Amino acid sequence: ANLKVDSTKLLPKKGAYIVEVWLDNQFYKGMLSIGTNPTVGGEKLSVEVYILDFDKDIYGKKLTVNFRDFLHEEIKFDNLDQLIQRLNEDKKITENYNF
Repeated sequence: ANLKVDSTKLLPKKGAYIVEVWLDNQFYKGMLSIGTNPTVGGEKLSVEVYILDFDKDIYGKKLTVNFRDFLHEEIKFDNLDQLIQRLNEDKKITENYNF
């Protein structure tokens, strides 16, 4: 999910993070990316969260995201296969993270 961030909030540096996501008083494990998506030629800064084991329409809903740990800097991969491989590695790390 692409997030609209409150302009009064400070963001940490570009990269990938392990996060806890709160939606409707329910906790979910998640991964969050802050960056420009350089692998696909992006230029505009975006904040995207991936909620593990979650498949609901949450467009327009308010989420609370708490940063738990830094995974890595923003990376420009040579192709989408490398990006997907890294996302899968990050997902395994997040699944096993001790929240």
